[in-house]
Amino acid sequence: MAVLRVADRAAVKVALERWEAAAADLTSLSMDALSHKDLLAVADRMEAVTRRVGDVEHRVVGRLADEAAPREFGARNLAELLAVRLRISRGEASRRIADAHLEAPRATMTGEKLDPVLPN
Repeated sequence: MAVLRVADRAAVKVALERWEAAAADLTSLSMDALSHKDLLAVADRMEAVTRRVGDVEHRVVGRLADEAAPREFGARNLAELLAVRLRISRGEASRRIADAHLEAPRATMTGEKLDPVLPN
């Protein structure tokens, strides 16, 4: 399992702002001048980034599934909470929760860190 550095709210906020700025910059670029080889290289790098973002999403949703009380946010369950907050279907929210259970890091009852059931 990868070793993650401890981050506080400010560090996560800065990282998200940089990611959002990079995404905005990339989406503002035309790909018309790129060759097919270049486009495949872009697709390859985008796939790698998408997978890394998925890793973060699994950790976030996994923690919410393990620790959050959806009723505190006015929802009956986590799928409803995610569906409303993220503006996705309940089916998609349920899929993300199931994926997180398989792909997020786990812990034993004593707090020992375990690898995900399905590590990347």
